[in-house]
Amino acid sequence: MLKPRFSHCPSCKAPIPFYHNIPLISFVLLRGKSACCKKSIAWDYFIIELTSVVLYPIVIYPFLQASFLIQLQWTVFFYFLLVQTFIDLRHRLIPDEISLGGTILGLAFSFAYGPDSWQYLKWRLLGAIVGFGSLWLIAKLYKLYSGQEGLGMGDMKLMMMIGSFLAIFGVFQVIFVSSIIGLVVGIVVMIKEKSTLKTAIPFGPCIAVAALGLYLWSLYGALI
Repeated sequence: MLKPRFSHCPSCKAPIPFYHNIPLISFVLLRGKSACCKKSIAWDYFIIELTSVVLYPIVIYPFLQASFLIQLQWTVFFYFLLVQTFIDLRHRLIPDEISLGGTILGLAFSFAYGPDSWQYLKWRLLGAIVGFGSLWLIAKLYKLYSGQEGLGMGDMKLMMMIGSFLAIFGVFQVIFVSSIIGLVVGIVVMIKEKSTLKTAIPFGPCIAVAALGLYLWSLYGALI
């Protein structure tokens, strides 16, 4: 019989009661320290919660009158991008549960659009294929030129997921904008750490920021 899994302290593994697990509030009241062992709580949790509180209403507001499935679709898209960003920053990996699972969900959400569902599925499937294939080709060309790995398989699968939500029309825009973000971040890191052009940085967060930024621009760009 399966037992429910509750939140636990990363340091001492003690269960965390619900009143110490309230987003933002618990972190502030506990002053950034675990109630059970007084070890510091990683700032990642607070930043993720704060980002969620600030950005999620902006993401979902245009769809308040839409169907539940449409709202669920962009909720999944937002939170998958948010979570994978922090996982990639900390662990330098993108879980398949997010990239592959997100791809399946992105394609499945095509059927939330009624009579146009098959058109959505066609363009999203093409977006997923082109998203993965484009980064795969870039990675192969880079390795052929430099002899080193430039992009990980996780980045390719993440772009596939994004293509399954934003369709082929958004894939090339995300690749272009994420490349600029990655270049800027790479230059800043290189200057700060006095390193070389071959310094490795996680590219997944650059892809996620570009995808979310372009998504928000498609909703609110006309108002600016």
